[in-house]
Amino acid sequence: MVPSWSTEQMPQCANKTIIITGANSGLGYEATKAFATKGATVIMACRSIERGQQAATDIRNNVDTASGDLTVRQCDLASLESIKSFAAAVSREYDSIDILSNNAGVMAIPRQETEDGFEKQFGVNHLGHFALTGHLLELMISGDDESRVVTHSSGAHEFGKINFDDLQRKQSYGKWEAYGQSKLANLLFAYELQRRFETAEITQTISVACHPGYAATNLQYRGPKQSGSALRLRMMKVANRIFGQSAADGVLPLLYASTATDVQGSEYYGPNGFLNMRGAPEEQSSSQESYDTQTAQRLWRRSETLTGVSFEFSWYPYLREYCESRHIVALVSAIRPYVAARFPMTNIPTYLRDAVDTDPVDWVYISSQCDYLEVVTIIYDLFAHAALTVVTRYIERCFISTK
Repeated sequence: MVPSWSTEQMPQCANKTIIITGANSGLGYEATKAFATKGATVIMACRSIERGQQAATDIRNNVDTASGDLTVRQCDLASLESIKSFAAAVSREYDSIDILSNNAGVMAIPRQETEDGFEKQFGVNHLGHFALTGHLLELMISGDDESRVVTHSSGAHEFGKINFDDLQRKQSYGKWEAYGQSKLANLLFAYELQRRFETAEITQTISVACHPGYAATNLQYRGPKQSGSALRLRMMKVANRIFGQSAADGVLPLLYASTATDVQGSEYYGPNGFLNMRGAPEEQSSSQESYDTQTAQRLWRRSETLTGVSFEFSWYPYLREYCESRHIVALVSAIRPYVAARFPMTNIPTYLRDAVDTDPVDWVYISSQCDYLEVVTIIYDLFAHAALTVVTRYIERCFISTK
């Protein structure tokens, strides 16, 4: 129980790198502002770069972010390709991620489908964050410090049911039933992720969940606007004024779950006030169905199949034990000079460096400038250099630095 907690009690976040989905508005905007004020490097994962840049500018102009840093990156959770591209860019630029805030979502909208053919609420709220977490898993578990995956659910999970026979709600669609399913899926995922961390003996990374209670944001208006219901829109505005707390208050459970020192894996945080709609963050219990391990495992398997993303960390404790028993420190120390000396990239002509540095590599231009043997040499050097460098850096990050 946390009788009173605000951003004033929030720990400093200097030297932490944090990803927030949906960072340009609502709860994501407030979370970004709070983290930046505490000195964090915040990667704002936004569907619209333009709106993300505007939000970042507003935050810089209105709060003291002198010790923090804001970076806007495009990430459309309704597109598996966009998620993959975002994660790849982050992996190239950062060595580790301290907090992944799975925050973005859509609520009670008319039936739509994502780019990949998923019902949009299930696709964005659950499958998009499932895929994003999977792509970023290595960055989460390989850092020197504790890291957290924080998944935003909702009280609506309590009426949610996972319809495995019709996950995409093609046979029968109710906007609130679909929303409840997606929010229950968030919790099943968060708890199952923690169980898998524990099975793999990963202790420096935890998975927790939270909900904002009733927070008055633009989220409530999207459904009525998209369905063209002026009456529902007016009703939502009235409900927000009467029952809703501000977005700044609604984000407190997320901030607490992300930063408080007493938070443990698989915990669930929400407001402690009337009907858990408002108030200070406290640890709570979610619905009985959200703790069903069989449902969680079945959903996990379906999610991997649908997204094509697998979480490969069952080998982690065995590799750690192997590395520690084989004096891997000495081995890496021996390999590093070899990598630098044998594959210094000097075989690549200077006039082709820009083409090699592009992503993806501009092989069309390279092949137009080189004969066949030169191209083969470049490919060989690139792959050999990349493979050895990645292996040695990964072993160093995961096992040597944590000893």
